[in-house]
Amino acid sequence: MDNLKTRVTLFDIEVRYRQFSELMEVNEGEVTDYSAMLEEEIQRDTPTAIDSLLKMAHELDTEAGMWEGQEKVFASRKKSARDKAERLRNHVERFMLDHGITELSLPMFPKLKIGTMPDKVEVSDALDFANVPEAFKRVKTEFNKSDFLKAWKMNRTLSVPGVVVVTDRTGIKGHTIKESKDAATD
Repeated sequence: MDNLKTRVTLFDIEVRYRQFSELMEVNEGEVTDYSAMLEEEIQRDTPTAIDSLLKMAHELDTEAGMWEGQEKVFASRKKSARDKAERLRNHVERFMLDHGITELSLPMFPKLKIGTMPDKVEVSDALDFANVPEAFKRVKTEFNKSDFLKAWKMNRTLSVPGVVVVTDRTGIKGHTIKESKDAATD
């Protein structure tokens, strides 16, 4: 990554642009040596600063993608650890029941007992959701922005309280890095 002390930022360029604008206003549009130097610096450094920021944005997107992959790995490890812990508890419970042990006092578990547990529902992977009565279904409701936008484009008078369609948006395009075959082999 660029050295932060030597890298020109968009903030620096914005300051120079304001200085340039003020000089041009004070000098009634007359170009001075200093204003010409500022304009040259702005034109020279702007692409570099933008390139640097977009590269940083690309690196952060790449990092986010790596974390997304890690989320799946961590979720799998979490499930594996929870399942293993449950198997260990079940093993201890079976051992205690098989050997008639109903209570134990251990340093970390001073009141360990075998007793009745509250009822719980377990759902197998073989559940046929279509046969579940409606009273036992939970439906997640979300606002479908893309369908609303399509409908709004056909009928621009369509409105929903709390929803605003933002038009005439501007944004940067072409900021994703396409790696060439030559760059990949370097």
